[in-house]
Amino acid sequence: MNQSAFEWSSPSVSRFRASAPQTFAEYHQRHPEVYDRLRALALEAVRAGRTRIGMKQLWERLRWDYPLTWEGEEVKLNNNWTSHYSRKLMAQEPALRNVFEVRPMRTRGPA
Repeated sequence: MNQSAFEWSSPSVSRFRASAPQTFAEYHQRHPEVYDRLRALALEAVRAGRTRIGMKQLWERLRWDYPLTWEGEEVKLNNNWTSHYSRKLMAQEPALRNVFEVRPMRTRGPA
Protein backbone atom coordinates (compact mmCIF):
# COMPACT_ATOMS: atom_id res chain seq x y z
CA MET A 1 0.00 0.00 0.00
CA ASN A 2 1.34 3.42 -0.82
CA GLN A 3 0.86 6.63 1.11
CA SER A 4 -1.79 7.95 -1.28
CA ALA A 5 -4.14 5.19 -0.13
CA PHE A 6 -4.34 7.00 3.21
CA GLU A 7 -4.86 10.48 1.84
CA TRP A 8 -8.39 11.69 2.13
CA SER A 9 -10.01 15.02 1.72
CA SER A 10 -13.60 15.94 1.66
CA PRO A 11 -15.31 19.21 0.87
CA SER A 12 -17.67 18.58 3.79
CA VAL A 13 -14.76 18.39 6.25
CA SER A 14 -13.23 21.66 5.10
CA ARG A 15 -16.69 23.25 5.01
CA PHE A 16 -17.28 22.14 8.62
CA ARG A 17 -14.00 23.63 9.71
CA ALA A 18 -14.80 26.91 8.01
CA SER A 19 -18.22 27.10 9.67
CA ALA A 20 -17.16 25.81 13.10
CA PRO A 21 -16.94 28.44 15.84
CA GLN A 22 -13.34 29.50 16.26
CA THR A 23 -13.60 31.10 19.70
CA PHE A 24 -15.48 30.39 22.89
CA ALA A 25 -17.48 33.61 22.47
CA GLU A 26 -18.65 32.50 19.02
CA TYR A 27 -19.52 29.04 20.31
CA HIS A 28 -21.43 30.39 23.30
CA GLN A 29 -23.34 32.88 21.17
CA ARG A 30 -24.27 30.15 18.70
CA HIS A 31 -25.22 27.60 21.40
CA PRO A 32 -26.53 29.36 24.54
CA GLU A 33 -28.40 26.17 25.44
CA VAL A 34 -25.07 24.55 26.38
CA TYR A 35 -24.56 27.11 29.16
CA ASP A 36 -28.18 26.77 30.25
CA ARG A 37 -27.95 22.99 30.55
CA LEU A 38 -24.57 23.10 32.32
CA ARG A 39 -25.94 25.69 34.74
CA ALA A 40 -28.94 23.50 35.53
CA LEU A 41 -26.76 20.42 36.08
CA ALA A 42 -24.30 22.31 38.29
CA LEU A 43 -27.05 23.88 40.41
CA GLU A 44 -28.67 20.45 40.78
CA ALA A 45 -25.36 19.11 42.12
CA VAL A 46 -25.02 22.01 44.59
CA ARG A 47 -28.59 21.52 45.82
CA ALA A 48 -27.71 17.84 46.38
CA GLY A 49 -24.89 18.94 48.70
CA ARG A 50 -21.88 18.85 46.40
CA THR A 51 -19.25 21.48 47.20
CA ARG A 52 -16.89 20.51 44.35
CA ILE A 53 -18.00 19.64 40.84
CA GLY A 54 -16.03 18.31 37.89
CA MET A 55 -16.82 20.19 34.68
CA LYS A 56 -15.75 17.18 32.60
CA GLN A 57 -18.33 15.09 34.47
CA LEU A 58 -21.05 17.62 33.65
CA TRP A 59 -19.83 17.83 30.05
CA GLU A 60 -20.07 14.06 29.58
CA ARG A 61 -23.46 13.97 31.25
CA LEU A 62 -24.61 16.69 28.88
CA ARG A 63 -23.40 14.59 25.94
CA TRP A 64 -25.11 11.46 27.22
CA ASP A 65 -28.38 12.72 28.70
CA TYR A 66 -29.15 15.82 26.64
CA PRO A 67 -28.30 15.46 22.97
CA LEU A 68 -28.45 18.98 21.58
CA THR A 69 -29.28 20.03 18.05
CA TRP A 70 -28.94 23.32 16.24
CA GLU A 71 -30.54 23.94 12.86
CA GLY A 72 -31.24 20.23 12.59
CA GLU A 73 -27.67 19.10 13.27
CA GLU A 74 -26.12 17.68 16.42
CA VAL A 75 -24.25 20.26 18.50
CA LYS A 76 -20.64 19.16 18.91
CA LEU A 77 -19.38 19.56 22.47
CA ASN A 78 -15.72 20.41 22.04
CA ASN A 79 -13.68 19.62 25.16
CA ASN A 80 -11.69 22.82 24.59
CA TRP A 81 -14.59 24.85 25.98
CA THR A 82 -14.95 23.13 29.38
CA SER A 83 -12.54 25.44 31.21
CA HIS A 84 -14.27 28.48 29.72
CA TYR A 85 -17.69 27.26 30.86
CA SER A 86 -16.49 26.52 34.39
CA ARG A 87 -15.11 30.07 34.67
CA LYS A 88 -18.22 31.61 33.15
CA LEU A 89 -20.54 29.69 35.48
CA MET A 90 -18.53 30.68 38.57
CA ALA A 91 -18.44 34.32 37.47
CA GLN A 92 -22.15 34.57 36.69
CA GLU A 93 -23.77 32.27 39.23
CA PRO A 94 -23.20 33.15 42.92
CA ALA A 95 -24.23 29.63 44.03
CA LEU A 96 -21.46 28.17 41.86
CA ARG A 97 -18.53 30.30 43.02
CA ASN A 98 -15.47 28.13 43.67
CA VAL A 99 -17.18 24.80 42.96
CA PHE A 100 -14.92 24.06 39.99
CA GLU A 101 -11.18 23.66 40.28
CA VAL A 102 -9.53 25.79 37.63
CA ARG A 103 -5.93 26.20 36.65
CA PRO A 104 -4.35 29.17 34.92
CA MET A 105 -5.29 29.21 31.26
CA ARG A 106 -2.56 28.79 28.72
CA THR A 107 -2.76 31.08 25.75
CA ARG A 108 -1.15 30.48 22.42
CA GLY A 109 0.94 33.12 20.82
CA PRO A 110 1.23 33.53 17.07
CA ALA A 111 2.40 30.38 15.35
